[in-house]
Amino acid sequence: MGARIRGGLCLLALVSLWSLCLAFQAPRARVARHATKQREAKAKAKQVDELIDLEDFDAWEVLALPPDADKQKIRRRFRKLVATQHPDKRPNDPDAPVKFMRIKKAYEQLMGGGDTLKELKQWAEQNREWSESAREFLGEEEDLAPPDVPPALYAGLAALLGVLAYGTYWALHK
Repeated sequence: MGARIRGGLCLLALVSLWSLCLAFQAPRARVARHATKQREAKAKAKQVDELIDLEDFDAWEVLALPPDADKQKIRRRFRKLVATQHPDKRPNDPDAPVKFMRIKKAYEQLMGGGDTLKELKQWAEQNREWSESAREFLGEEEDLAPPDVPPALYAGLAALLGVLAYGTYWALHK
């Protein structure tokens, strides 16, 4: 019976160490998936931006509004167009992302949103050295290293497994 217990304890120790190793591998994979998604989203946005011809761009025409419309009318029209023209609402239309970006750019142009974006970009460029959000806004890649595992964690795990092994042995042989 003693050999069976030792075999079971060894199996328990191996499973515990294996699960601990997996726990520290998961963040690394999550970081890699996140970076891949960010790159794909940036590439898609860049493609859509290239398709929009800003040379022949009339914001009033895109939103189908008269030039004397006030901000409230512009906002109402934009919300109505977003509800009907968003790419999620039109999954079968291959031109939906381009149309939506034109609507969005027209709204930003008429409401003055482009200035805010320029200000944010300027702030991010000035503060990229110390601000992680500024680097993220600018789309600069950061390779995050996996967290370092302190040796004390391994020592604590070994102590825990030793106590479990001793307790099991003591309970079975008292």
